[in-house]
Amino acid sequence: MTTTAQDQASQQQAAHAANQLFLAYARTTYDVQQLGTIATGSAGGPTAQVVWNTVVPVAPCWCDEIIVVCQVPYQVTLPAGSTVTVSPFFPYNLFGHNLLLGGSPPFATPVSGTPFYLDEITSWQAYDPIHVLQDANLANVQDQGPAPLPFQTGNANIVPGGTYNNTATVSVNVSGTAQVHYRIRARRRRKGMWGYIPLGDPENRPILNMFLNPFVGNHPEDNPFQDVAAAGITAVTTGTTNVYVTWRAKQLDITPPGLATIPQPTVGLGLAIDTNNGLAIANAGQIVQVEKRAAMIYEKMFHLLVNDEQTIEADYYGLWTTGQQQSAREEFDKVQNNFQNYYIKMHYVYQRWFAKGLYFSDLVSGEIPQLPAETLYKGLMSPDVGYAAMVGVAPTPAMYNAIRIPSGTAISGAYVRSYDLGLVTVPY
Repeated sequence: MTTTAQDQASQQQAAHAANQLFLAYARTTYDVQQLGTIATGSAGGPTAQVVWNTVVPVAPCWCDEIIVVCQVPYQVTLPAGSTVTVSPFFPYNLFGHNLLLGGSPPFATPVSGTPFYLDEITSWQAYDPIHVLQDANLANVQDQGPAPLPFQTGNANIVPGGTYNNTATVSVNVSGTAQVHYRIRARRRRKGMWGYIPLGDPENRPILNMFLNPFVGNHPEDNPFQDVAAAGITAVTTGTTNVYVTWRAKQLDITPPGLATIPQPTVGLGLAIDTNNGLAIANAGQIVQVEKRAAMIYEKMFHLLVNDEQTIEADYYGLWTTGQQQSAREEFDKVQNNFQNYYIKMHYVYQRWFAKGLYFSDLVSGEIPQLPAETLYKGLMSPDVGYAAMVGVAPTPAMYNAIRIPSGTAISGAYVRSYDLGLVTVPY
């Protein structure tokens, strides 16, 4: 081993030891909190910004997740004879987020709460905020199930993934208060420091910009309500919207006996989110390739298949390592009569059904509640040579997820929206 290699190995060992000491003695604190509000009468959009009562303080601690709790009083106005379609991701898609860190933005493009909700429910087995009723195709979302994340739509007529029809001859108002709770999981490994965000650096103060997404729109992943027939459905807030954010952090404020100095942990890798903002699908029956070229270590790749403003089932889904079907690491094809295996596999691994139109490749097996110290990795991938070397895998520079809408389907503004969660190097 050369001197340079020895030095690098020594530095890595020292960093690992410091991280383990910090995690062994650091206490968890919940005192880094913010309250944000949006005034009444808002229909949502980039200008509907959450106004925080205070900035994130400079504190000597490391944030591992951001807990978001929202209360949104709303009213939907339906003209006579109109029907509103409720997004299957409501109310988690109510807000857009933009987290900024000096020198290393995990995601600088506004992203809705949908990918964070999806990341959370695919990180623990049998941990399901929306229990899915099994239907003939093993893919539908209907009701709340056991041990859900706290959420309420505020009105019995507003069911995620459902529709509400105004059969009256006059317009009607459907009101409620949506309450939702989800987390932005920055920490990516229970036993390590990957993903932690420093709160003690005044030049790297994190800023979470949030805004209320437009209530009515064409995109179920971003808009709570779809007016498919363009009947003039509108929605606004009917009171003050409250957003409570907790920066859940660890800090080492008292040095334990035998520890001369407080260890300085090193994160090294932080959370990144890459999205394609909706890749258009021109033809049914044709496999669409969604390229994965970001310079990061891929963990999870979510794909939402949408047609005519609603989520739709695919009949092919695969993960290709070289851009060719023959190189598929996994594939599920209705033509080969094995597409149902996708749903069987998902239920076997996660012990639940997922929302209609959602297909994803999970390159980690998830946390195990019975063994909270374990995080089992099963094939992280990266198209970047450097990142691939960091986790000891071969690079996959021509990696794609492939998806297909069944032949004969009437295409109307069809697209596949992807959210890729991964790890990138960070300067802390």
